[in-house]
Amino acid sequence: MGSFSGTVYGAGHANLDRDHALLLALLERLKTLAPADAPSIQKITVEFLAYLDAHCENEEALMDRYRYPARTDHKQAHDEMKRQAAPLLGVCEMTGSSVELVARIQSWIETHECAVDVEFARFLNTQDVPPCVSDMGWFAEADTPA
Repeated sequence: MGSFSGTVYGAGHANLDRDHALLLALLERLKTLAPADAPSIQKITVEFLAYLDAHCENEEALMDRYRYPARTDHKQAHDEMKRQAAPLLGVCEMTGSSVELVARIQSWIETHECAVDVEFARFLNTQDVPPCVSDMGWFAEADTPA
């Protein structure tokens, strides 16, 4: 599980929740940066987008491995999220602010993780997927952003 602005989020499966916690930690870092700290905003935004992409790939690999019936719809949600995320780096660079990115990601968390990922977590739990299964070796607790 992870938290953002005091709200605790968790899909209900350790694989998903570990990845979400990393994304939420990056968002918390973005939220605390001063608007004038454009280099840090850009760096963390790039990190966030890379983690987001890797997380989606990780989820999709699990969907394939365990033949998740709603994979097509879930992947479409990921594709839409990534399509919307790509231009946000440019917005952060132009404005020197991460406000729009943080607001957009908060919305994604509320609509995607708290609904779509919860359903996927329920499915994984019915398949007895161990919490350590992951194709993302670098997506480990030791790599949690400071």
